[in-house]
Amino acid sequence: MPSQVKLIRENERELVFAYPYHIASWFAVLIGGGMLYLFSHSTMVGGPAILRWVVAAFGLLIALAGMAGSVYSDLLTLDRMTRTYTRRKGYLRKTTAQSGSFDDIQGVALQVEYDSSSHGQPIAYWALRLVLRNADSISIGSFGSEQPAYARLASLAKTLHVAAIDRTGDQETITQPENLDQPLVRKSPERNRGPQLSAKGIPPLPSGSRIQLTGAAPQRSIVLPPFGFSAGIALVFGWFAIISFGMGIAGLRDKVSGRHPLTPWGLIAITLLLGVFFFSLIPAISCIRAVVRETSTNLSFGQQLIGGPFGLKPIAKTDIEEILVKTAPSPGTYQQRRPDLSKGFPQPVPGKHEVCIRSASRVVRIGRNLSREEQDWLRQALLSMIEGA
Repeated sequence: MPSQVKLIRENERELVFAYPYHIASWFAVLIGGGMLYLFSHSTMVGGPAILRWVVAAFGLLIALAGMAGSVYSDLLTLDRMTRTYTRRKGYLRKTTAQSGSFDDIQGVALQVEYDSSSHGQPIAYWALRLVLRNADSISIGSFGSEQPAYARLASLAKTLHVAAIDRTGDQETITQPENLDQPLVRKSPERNRGPQLSAKGIPPLPSGSRIQLTGAAPQRSIVLPPFGFSAGIALVFGWFAIISFGMGIAGLRDKVSGRHPLTPWGLIAITLLLGVFFFSLIPAISCIRAVVRETSTNLSFGQQLIGGPFGLKPIAKTDIEEILVKTAPSPGTYQQRRPDLSKGFPQPVPGKHEVCIRSASRVVRIGRNLSREEQDWLRQALLSMIEGA
């Protein structure tokens, strides 16, 4: 059965997690039982007997699976007063118990895991696990986006007074609960920079880099190279452009030939202009650059096309909690991952790296189109900016 539990109660004394799919299981029992009855006994449904019995057998399987889920229980209780945990799971009265002290809990871990969509494309989700020292970890939640996952990680670590373990990067990062609210500028330089970035200040740009660094502290700007051509974007906007051009040309032909003389010239002009607009978006989007603007108190992240930047959104330097080079989540829709977690962790899907800037309220990812050397430089540059170097 699925091993994920969901938080159902939280108070000053305890946190209780439970298997949350009993309603869905009973719904499956009703659906499967209905299919079994209609296609095996009821005269309301016709058709070949073999087909009816196949559908009825399928309904029986659904009903049995639903019944198994309805009698399954998985209850995890974390007692904050006694600092002990208890987990009971199993079917009906045949449950197994597991208990221990909070000292047996290594921490709460956040990691990126992957599922496959119906098209076989990997889908990223952020999974929380309670990591035990001498037992399998317990899945206690999954999120379709990064920021709420980090918020829950910090909340649980502080509530249980255990370490927060970040496994979303290339290396595991462990933060003690008393340090979770500290901004990056107050954390140790060794933790900020890592072993290969020990020198303070912005280093020279890598050889051949197209990154632009202008201005002087604390009024600097970093402009990254253009995103480049995207076949997906070209396909989408090219399709809209072809449709618009086709409608405009067809309307113009009918207007000139007299087949539809009442077609407004304005409507024809609009459809043709839309075609030009969609076609022009293809090279325009390929030329968009990510930009970082520094002030004495903020770092602002946005884009730049022609002229000045747009869409700049500031983050206070004192609010930034992490700047790391991480593996970019796989392409695909970020969605709630179905809770069918197996023992052991799904292997990450290989992907490009990017620079991740995280505050308590926002996550920014930039630099996916850079080389790893340029990403390390960008990270060092941003660290130097928030430290005032």
